[in-house]
Formats: sequence, C-alpha cells, structure tokens
Amino acid sequence: MNTELRERAILPVLIPLSAILFTEVIVFGFSRVLLATGHLVAVGVALGQALVILIGATALASSRRLRTPTLVGGLAVFAIASIVAGAWGYQRGPAYAKEAAANTPKIAVSAKNVSFDTKTIKLPASGAEIDFSNQDNQPHNIAIFPNATDLQTVLFRGDITQPGTTSTYKVGSLKPGTYYFHCDVHPQQMTGTVTVS
Repeated sequence: MNTELRERAILPVLIPLSAILFTEVIVFGFSRVLLATGHLVAVGVALGQALVILIGATALASSRRLRTPTLVGGLAVFAIASIVAGAWGYQRGPAYAKEAAANTPKIAVSAKNVSFDTKTIKLPASGAEIDFSNQDNQPHNIAIFPNATDLQTVLFRGDITQPGTTSTYKVGSLKPGTYYFHCDVHPQQMTGTVTVS
C-alpha cells in the first residue's frame, strides 16, 4: 500500500516540483552570471552554456542505459556549479549599472570668495555628476529649483560642503529647459542658471 501511495500520489507531485525547483535554480544562477558580465562576454557565456547543454543532452540520448545515481550526481554537480556561479554574479552586481556610472558626465564647479566660478551649469537630460570644490572659508552647496521665484520646489539639493573640501553631487534626470540654482547658505550672492539639454 505504501509503495502504491508513493507511486500514485507522492511521485507525480514530487517529480514535477523538483524539476521546477531545479530549473529555477539554474535559470536564476545563469541570469546573475549574464548580468554580471559585459555585453560581449554575456553572449560568449550564453553560447558556451548552450553548447554544454547540447553536448550533455546528446550524451544522455546516445547512452543505452543510464544509471539513476549517475544522472542524479551529474544534475547535482550542474546545480552546485550554477549556484556558485550565480552567487559570484549576484555579489559582483549588474555590469550595466557600472557601465552607466562610468559613462555618467562629470561637471566641475567650485566656490571661492562667496561666489561660484560659473554662472551657468550645463547638464544632460539623463543626469550628471557635479564635482563641487569648496575653496572658500565658508560652507556652500548647490541647490536647483524651477526658477528664482519657486524655491519651494527643490529639483536637486546637494549636501553642505565644508570649507576646503569637495563633494560629488549626483543629479538625476531633468527635463530639458532652463532652471535656477543657488547656494542655500548664501542664496542672494551665489546664484546661476542651469541649462538642461
């Protein structure tokens, strides 16, 4: 009776669930590896993996009799390799995020004698990094607003930068147009225009 219960009730449920879990582990691990590599490397890895699967499937199909322990052992090794590779890819993180950060435009702005070194900051619509150097003896920052009269709507506000230090401001995407910027500490003396295109 126990054998019949196992064959009629447990195995028909257990086998598909195991197959689904195994597939999910492989797909998740493999996707982390592809995301962690660059565009061209990901193509090579995917083609190599497809070749390994093709060769493995051919070997399985051509063997006359494959013992269950051999099959389970091979699948276990494949799953462990996928988990290890997936953990490496997950830890490394997506390559596109690093590529985007490396390609982010950088603009240099400095402050000295209670004045910015420029009255116009040009930013791309996709966003940029502002390397702000405070060469003054007072704290300063950069804050961006829609215009000089709407100072309640803050489009970007950088942290206050202490005298003799620098800050990197990561300005997100803005719609193309003309905006107003000032120093929050000296809003009357330190002002300018931001042009986004």
